[in-house]
Amino acid sequence: MAERIKEWIGAHQFVTGGSIVVLFLCGYLLSVVLRQPDDAWLTVSFINEYNNVGRGSVLYEDFMRLNAGEGRRIVFDSGYFFDLSDENDFTNRYYQKLVAYLEAGTTDVLICEEGNLRGIARGGRVLDLSDERVAEWLSAYQERLYYYDTEEDGRIPVGISLSGSPYSEALGYEGKVYLALNSRAKHLDAVKVFLDFLFER
Repeated sequence: MAERIKEWIGAHQFVTGGSIVVLFLCGYLLSVVLRQPDDAWLTVSFINEYNNVGRGSVLYEDFMRLNAGEGRRIVFDSGYFFDLSDENDFTNRYYQKLVAYLEAGTTDVLICEEGNLRGIARGGRVLDLSDERVAEWLSAYQERLYYYDTEEDGRIPVGISLSGSPYSEALGYEGKVYLALNSRAKHLDAVKVFLDFLFER
């Protein structure tokens, strides 16, 4: 009888612990969504960006100088640090925050290296760049497209290489870096302006 009681207590503690973790994660994601910034003309999320890309940076100030008219609000958010080539990082709180913003359509653009682009594409959260909404204006970047293989749709373009951009040094990444669009992006016209800006077109 004593052994059964011990087993029940052990199982009860496991369930309670698991429930606390689930409740914590739900509460955290809810708080992220509730605290998300008001709708901006363009929101760019930089992953593992250690350079300053916000106010005062060459990247931000140049883009604002050209595009801050009509009260436009532009957000360059570099508060994400994870490596999705490591399966454990899919539970990383920075990644979970980004997922919440992607799902809410708050983030329009992602700037990241290959491992993270593949991990985010795996979750279906980046736009297929053959989508008719962007395919025409992306024709100028065909030679820069990065492809990802899926079981359902085969090989699809999910990113644009930023190699050779005049702003490569400002971005500061050591490896190859890519621009991807949120599959729920709300401001595709602004994304086009930003991409053309990065190549001064």
